[in-house]
Amino acid sequence: MDKKTYNVNEEEYQFQEPETAAHFSATSAAPETPSIFERINRQNIIAGFIFILLIFGTYKLLSGLFHGVKQPAVEKIKPVAKLDASKQGMVVNVDSTTTRLDHLAQGQLDVQSSIQSLDSELSSIQTTLANLTTQLAQVNDEVQSLHAGQETLIKSQIKPVKKAVAEKEIPKPIYYVRAIIPGRVWLTTQEGTTLTLGVGDKLAGYGVLDSINADQGVVTFSSGAVIGYSPDDR
Repeated sequence: MDKKTYNVNEEEYQFQEPETAAHFSATSAAPETPSIFERINRQNIIAGFIFILLIFGTYKLLSGLFHGVKQPAVEKIKPVAKLDASKQGMVVNVDSTTTRLDHLAQGQLDVQSSIQSLDSELSSIQTTLANLTTQLAQVNDEVQSLHAGQETLIKSQIKPVKKAVAEKEIPKPIYYVRAIIPGRVWLTTQEGTTLTLGVGDKLAGYGVLDSINADQGVVTFSSGAVIGYSPDDR
């Protein structure tokens, strides 16, 4: 086939030579005609040869691709052996045992989680108790400080009262009967001060005058004090 195509191309160019030669002989000078023909023939021959090589290479490439694609091998399916009834029962027992073990493992995980949560709650309770103990100790300290302050305040308040009482404890004057009649008495002090009282009158340091005994020359006060004549007047 290749040789035949080559010959046909050569004949085509051979048939065209007289026309081309006649044309060039009429238009061009005689010395340039052989060189132009040679160039044209060489170019046509080379182009035809390259074209043939391209067709041949394409054919080889396509044939190689078609032959290279192989159909995948079909694997034979092996028949599955049937289990006996006893073996099937064993498989079922194994599955149930596995399921029970899974349940037990899950239950153990749940118990561990519960224990961890309880430990966390216990830790929080212990922390709360520690905080409460600290707060209680602080409250006790505050109460003790308040008691100490109260005692100090009470002592500071009692001291001035004692001083005031001591200041008020002025020695009462000593009185003597100067003159006495029923219902009336005249009293005098060592300094010579004289005053008169009747039943029901009040005398500082002695109380209220309760009775006047003119016969005995004495008077009695509500405080229990009894005033009579001076020893010098008796």
